[in-house]
Amino acid sequence: MSINLLLLYEIKDRASKVRTKTAFREFERWVKNLLQTYHDAAVEQVAKICLFSLRERFSY
Repeated sequence: MSINLLLLYEIKDRASKVRTKTAFREFERWVKNLLQTYHDAAVEQVAKICLFSLRERFSY
């Protein structure tokens, strides 16, 4: 359980540091690999929320 909590914080931290479209693509790849490794609903939900907000911001 504690590993999953750390993953949630790391996802939010990395998402907050995304400033460019290339950084967004790297974050997107990192999240995809993370979700393939850890099969947890909470991790998936936080990752999808972060990806959704970043996609909205970088959809130009």
